[in-house]
Amino acid sequence: MATVELGGMAMRVSGLKAYRWQRWSAWALAVYFPTAVAYLAIQPVDSYERFVQMLSAPWFLIPTLLVLALLLVHMWVGVRDVLMDYLPALGYGRWLYAALSVWAVVLGLVAADLLYLLASLLSIARL
Repeated sequence: MATVELGGMAMRVSGLKAYRWQRWSAWALAVYFPTAVAYLAIQPVDSYERFVQMLSAPWFLIPTLLVLALLLVHMWVGVRDVLMDYLPALGYGRWLYAALSVWAVVLGLVAADLLYLLASLLSIARL
């Protein structure tokens, strides 16, 4: 474990957990996106009803939501690594870290809103 100082805050960090999250999320993204593109090439979505029907199938919805969550994890681990590696040397680490943390919260709220919208669309489609 190493101790990293970021804008006056000392944190004990281990790169192994972040490395594992980054690699597993990259693997999931590398498997999901070509598979989804191939499926959409074979079964094109030509209408809104077909799109909702495809998304309402659990075999498509669950991996899609999982991959979206892993995409956010992958992004955050990458941003966090850049912050810890490069910003302390610049001197404004604390402010940028705070701003990017607020940005991550906003992205989380947007993701929650999109999930709510998706759930609403799926419930309307089942009526």
